Amino acid sequence: MRHIGFGFALLFLLCVAQVQAAEDRLAVERVDKDREVYKGLTVDKKFTKRLPTGYREIVSNSQREEIYKIQQEYFETIELLKARIELLESERNLKIANLLNDEQRGKLKNPRRGNRGQEAPAPKAPAEPPSVPTPSN
Repeated sequence: MRHIGFGFALLFLLCVAQVQAAEDRLAVERVDKDREVYKGLTVDKKFTKRLPTGYREIVSNSQREEIYKIQQEYFETIELLKARIELLESERNLKIANLLNDEQRGKLKNPRRGNRGQEAPAPKAPAEPPSVPTPSN
C-alpha cells in the first residue's frame, strides 16, 4: 500500500513539474515579445506552409498538419528576431563607418561594387526600423 501512495505522489510531482515548465516557457515568450528591442518592428511576411526537405514522402497527413502548426507557432518570433538582427547590423555598420574621417572614407573602396575604386558613401543614420511581415492565419 505504501508503494501505491509513493507512486501517486511521484506521478503528481511529475505532472506539477510539466505544468510549471510549460508556464515558464509561455512567460519567457511573452516577455520576449514585449521587450523594448521589438518596439517598432512588425511582421508583414505571410506564413507559408513548407515541409522540410525529404519529409513530403515520409509523413502522414496528420503529421504534416502538426508540422505546419509547429512552424506557425515559431514563425512570428523568428521573423521578429531576423528584423532585430538586421537593425543591429545596420547600427553596427553605422558606428564603424562613423569612426572614419572624410579622407579615409574617400580612400575606402566600395566592397559592394567589387573594389573597383569607387568611393564608399558617407555614413548615414538608418531610417526606420525594418518592417517584418506578419503571419496570416
